[in-house]
Amino acid sequence: CEAWWQQIQAWSGPVCAGWGLPLASEQESETLCGVCRRGDYAFDFARSYAVYSEPLRSAILLLKFQRRERLGLSLGKLLARLWWSRKEFSGAGNAVLIPVPLHRTRQRERGFNQAETLARGLVRALKFRPNDKLPEVDRQCLCRVKPTVAQAGLSFQARLENVRGGFVVGWAQRGEGRVGI
Repeated sequence: CEAWWQQIQAWSGPVCAGWGLPLASEQESETLCGVCRRGDYAFDFARSYAVYSEPLRSAILLLKFQRRERLGLSLGKLLARLWWSRKEFSGAGNAVLIPVPLHRTRQRERGFNQAETLARGLVRALKFRPNDKLPEVDRQCLCRVKPTVAQAGLSFQARLENVRGGFVVGWAQRGEGRVGI
């Protein structure tokens, strides 16, 4: 219902300029978190719509484990709000959405890829801004090459180690000069 969706509020506080994680400080401008200051990552930035708490958490879990794909399309609408509000995305006519792929065994278990559903929901919501060039969804740019254990319950560092070596870039030349999101 609409009242439930209204409870999911976009994060409006300071965020890490790299990963987009909410920062506890009261700084006005974006800065890098400790992890980003120590690491060298192969992406420019990431952003999240909101903090992973209720009711957003329930919506994500229902999407992933109860196959409520309609929720993914609705969550994509929230991502569209973020898209329109961020200067990094404005005029990103050369953007490509890269859904994080599941390993083939996990894909068979679930029957769908929740990240791809979110990307479809985002593009569908962006279609309502007729002058904007829509991003392309590229399912072949990133490939998952090893199965991993579920991330739930793992520490931040353990999550990083869990996916290390799990992906390869498939079509690197397609992404050249483009904004991967």
